[in-house]
Amino acid sequence: ISHCTSNCAEYCVYSRKQLLALRPMGRGGIVQTIPVELRQKYRGCRAGAKLKAKKTEKRWRYKPSVPSVVMGNVNSLTNKTDELACLVKNQRLYRECSLLCFSETWLTSDPFHQHQMVHPWTCKREGGDLHTIVVCLYIPPRADVQAGCDVIQSTVAELQTQHPDAFYVISDFDDFNHVTLDSTLPAFFQFVDCPTRKNRTIDLLYANVRNAYRATPLPPLGKSDHNLVFLQPQYKPLVLRQPTTTRSFRVWSPEAEEALKDCYDTTDWSMLLHPHGEDIGGVTHCVTDYLNFCMDVAVPTKTVRCFPNNKPWITSDVKGILNQKKMETGQS
Repeated sequence: ISHCTSNCAEYCVYSRKQLLALRPMGRGGIVQTIPVELRQKYRGCRAGAKLKAKKTEKRWRYKPSVPSVVMGNVNSLTNKTDELACLVKNQRLYRECSLLCFSETWLTSDPFHQHQMVHPWTCKREGGDLHTIVVCLYIPPRADVQAGCDVIQSTVAELQTQHPDAFYVISDFDDFNHVTLDSTLPAFFQFVDCPTRKNRTIDLLYANVRNAYRATPLPPLGKSDHNLVFLQPQYKPLVLRQPTTTRSFRVWSPEAEEALKDCYDTTDWSMLLHPHGEDIGGVTHCVTDYLNFCMDVAVPTKTVRCFPNNKPWITSDVKGILNQKKMETGQS
């Protein structure tokens, strides 16, 4: 019986051919359509502090302040697209990675190559105010080293002039390890410390932030003789590195001003200043302490927490407008 009849709607029986057709085809990117009757139904939901903590950790695990990078020399990407598609589909490390930097892809302007690369690896990253600029370099063995370093230095200097607050990631692929950018870019830091080809480290990555990444070797893609490298972000933003401070201030209002005026009007200043006589210093301290005492009594104070990433131009009025916008648009 290949389908349900009206007399036995609650009993669904499928043939062997139909069940075998539900197996995965072994190719990345193919989503099988499962009948509604065979889908697992979940009743209710689990709750608890531990489960919520796990969900929060998973939700924010792959949202770092700097982009995560998977880089390597693939030695032709045309014959490895299926494997890369399976990795992106099935492994979270590749799926949640921000940047995939490959060299020696041997891709051309052929429309077939362009069609292969458009859909599976188009990545959109939204949110945050971090401006990231990625520079992917490949220096051939017979290239002029000095001329290449001069071009790299001038290009990076021009980019830093145009975008001084940006985060820069420079991947350097070099087959014979005859070029390093340590002297060309002294303000950048190199993070790859694991072998990328046999026992040599020839695929490098530079960034303009100290302690930004930690390198982890990955298996090569296909039959490439270069290992892939996963650069896991280790950089902690300013809001996590510096503690939260508190600040207290007086909240002035017309009612507080009237109460303060009444307090000053009912004060017997002659009795307050008589004990000090001709002592100007004593009179000054006495009047100052009394004024502060009256303000503490008549004017209420408010204590707020200040985070290290708070912008100085975000005032209470601006926060009120932003909160009103979130309420109107339904944002949390």
